Amino acid sequence: GGLEVSGLARYNGINYVGFGNALSNGVNALAFFQGELIAGGRFRSNGTVATNRIARLTNAQWQPMGAGFGRPVNALTIFNNQLWAGGDFFVGDGSSTSNYVAVWNGSTWQSTTGLNNSVNALTVYNGTLYAGGSFSGALAAWNGTAWVVLPANNRPSSMVNSMTVFNNQLVIGGSFTGVGSPVIANSAYVMGYNGSTWTSFGLSTANTSGGVTAVHVHNGELYVGGNFSTISSSPAAGIARWNGSALVRVGGGLNGAPSALTTYNSELVAAGLFTQVDGSAGAAYIARWNGAQWRNLGGGLGGGGFGQLQGTALLPGPDGVLRVGGNFTIAGGQPSAGVAAWTAGGGQINITQQPSSQVVCPLQDFLLAVETSGSGTFTYQWRKDGLPLRDGRGIQGSTTAQLSINDAGPLDAGVYDVVVFNDCGPLLSSAATITYDTNCAAVCYSIDFNYNCVFPEDQDVIDFFNVLAGGTCP
Repeated sequence: GGLEVSGLARYNGINYVGFGNALSNGVNALAFFQGELIAGGRFRSNGTVATNRIARLTNAQWQPMGAGFGRPVNALTIFNNQLWAGGDFFVGDGSSTSNYVAVWNGSTWQSTTGLNNSVNALTVYNGTLYAGGSFSGALAAWNGTAWVVLPANNRPSSMVNSMTVFNNQLVIGGSFTGVGSPVIANSAYVMGYNGSTWTSFGLSTANTSGGVTAVHVHNGELYVGGNFSTISSSPAAGIARWNGSALVRVGGGLNGAPSALTTYNSELVAAGLFTQVDGSAGAAYIARWNGAQWRNLGGGLGGGGFGQLQGTALLPGPDGVLRVGGNFTIAGGQPSAGVAAWTAGGGQINITQQPSSQVVCPLQDFLLAVETSGSGTFTYQWRKDGLPLRDGRGIQGSTTAQLSINDAGPLDAGVYDVVVFNDCGPLLSSAATITYDTNCAAVCYSIDFNYNCVFPEDQDVIDFFNVLAGGTCP
């Protein structure tokens, strides 16, 4: 697999070869509409024809969509089978016919009303389209004829940057430091909204060091990215995961804020302002998380001329290709102006034997194993309750096909799985549940026979012969 040119390239069955025209500046948003790739951003042309911040890829060429807009497009979405665009544009900026949100009717952009400043995000929740941004009220719903901002006593204090749907709620992330009046406790930076009331994720300006720039649901869990190094008073560099009760770190994290998050090929993909992951590993503005570690994606993004170098948009396609938008002119070492595409590769992985659930007795050793087939070099990472395991304290083989745990105790009970991956893609095994049964017969074999943490001692010998004579384990 590799980051190659998309919109500037086509796949010939062997590799990518260049074609077409290039966008003149960065891309902030991507969407598919009526079978075509749509890009919105800061670009003004395709090199020869004015595109004015929005274009569609038709017959491998970027083409304009009506008159376009006079200022950047920040968000794209599909609602009621129509393409909606949100951004910094407004009537009077030179091209725009609408203020901050517009709807494409097939030939021109139709206006909407009700907002007085920029839109950063558009998301559909419970059949209603919501806009988030820096306009007064920060969050608004489309009622079919106009945008309606939430009441002053029930809305974010300032800007919304990103939105997603999680646990039947609209989750918003931004730089707001509170919601409602009076302010709801711990309502900073990320909150859930059910259409009338709010749910806190426990963040405040006191326990979290910066705002949220991206929110996304991956494998049924909420991930939050932003300008923070601590979240809920715990270290978390740039990205965190909601574990059901708190936001916690995701590995060693990112050294800068992600602008976009998505799921592709079973991995979490982040694009943004970062250049390192997991504390030291290089990852140029785009990276992926396989549940155990962060890795770079195909050499990353580079080049200059489009302002602050970064990835800003991610869009997995129905063709199995991940599109990437941003302020870059090189992707994976190839010329690529603002848009690129990544395809997974590196060999197949098949799990031919899954780990099995077990009931274990006190002090019993147990083994979990997985068998794989396919091509490429496999590596492994065993996890317990979704967190990576490390060798030590009775654990062996945490990065091999067989995991062994000695002297089982209550803390060893839980759900285990293993991530198997090669250079371009991971595969997660089925889950195996380890149940700790205090009522089954204990196993006696340790040198510290009576497990009083004192050895060698005479009592270990006495207890050993007592068991040989038919007694119970101490």
